[in-house]
Amino acid sequence: MKVLQISQEIPLSIKQAHSFALERHKGQYRKFTKLPYIRHPEQVVCILAMYDVDNAILTAAMLHDVVEDTYTTIQEIQETFGKKVADLVEELTSDVKAKRTFGKKVYMSNHMNGMSSNAFTIKLADRLHNIIGLLDPRMSESFVDWYIKETRYVLDNLARSDYTDTQHKLIDVIEFLVNYIEVIVL
Repeated sequence: MKVLQISQEIPLSIKQAHSFALERHKGQYRKFTKLPYIRHPEQVVCILAMYDVDNAILTAAMLHDVVEDTYTTIQEIQETFGKKVADLVEELTSDVKAKRTFGKKVYMSNHMNGMSSNAFTIKLADRLHNIIGLLDPRMSESFVDWYIKETRYVLDNLARSDYTDTQHKLIDVIEFLVNYIEVIVL
């Protein structure tokens, strides 16, 4: 497994994506913690940096919410960061209409099952960071309970034909934390 070396320079694409996301998420805060929103994509990148992922995946992870949560377009992502990153961000962007039609947990399960392997890896890291965030004492118990149930549903309904080692590890950590939160926190 390749892990970023301590002396390794942060690639320019990730630096640029961070600046872009920082500007686009300016003034946005996480729902319950009120922390600046940028902390979320930063942490998703940190989770993925522990695994053998390429710069495009890390760049897309930094940008994974900018189309869904800001005025940014996929075209703008493609012009600025290239087609590979734009395609990943597009896959990670929720379809609001479909989410309303099917309900969030059913939509998320179906959406994750249909993602490319790279987008799925980013989505797992995103979900893992959200699960870790449930341990924050500012989170309401009702939201924690709801999110744990949604995550269980999504995990129970994963129907992909193959998983990478990284995906298996991320799923294992998510499952452990879901169990931990149910037993220890709730």
